[in-house]
Amino acid sequence: MFYLIHLFVLVVSTAIYAALYSAVLILLIYVLAKITRWRPLVKILRFRLILWPPAFLLCFFGLFFYAFSYTQDMGRGDYSRIPIGNGYEISCIDGVWAYFEDEKKPFSRQAALKTFAIENGYLCASYEGFNTSDCKDCFLVFDIEKEKMHLFSSTEDY
Repeated sequence: MFYLIHLFVLVVSTAIYAALYSAVLILLIYVLAKITRWRPLVKILRFRLILWPPAFLLCFFGLFFYAFSYTQDMGRGDYSRIPIGNGYEISCIDGVWAYFEDEKKPFSRQAALKTFAIENGYLCASYEGFNTSDCKDCFLVFDIEKEKMHLFSSTEDY
């Protein structure tokens, strides 16, 4: 369900951006035609209203396919990070699931955090498990300066 809402928001926001970009594109063609008096641009300006739908569709599909590209960073703030020090961060991709990577490697373990607090150079958190939801009542304490993690499998151990 969350993905359908995200897809709907993506389509609506992409349509808004495409409308703005296509209007700017037509305005740019208008200004260039007035300044340069280049015949092809002047001829295109005769069909301003007919030019807008193709410009809109070009911008819409370009932005929509870019949203599913490898980089996937549209700049809309859908990826958030909280730096906690020493190059580590708490990350959240979709606004729901926060995670912490315990190493600075490209393919490190990700702890799915339920709640967390950062105090005196320590990250204290309750988490659901690493890369999966395999732990019900687990806690972690990460020393940010020493880069050492202590895992606890129950509330009593914590």
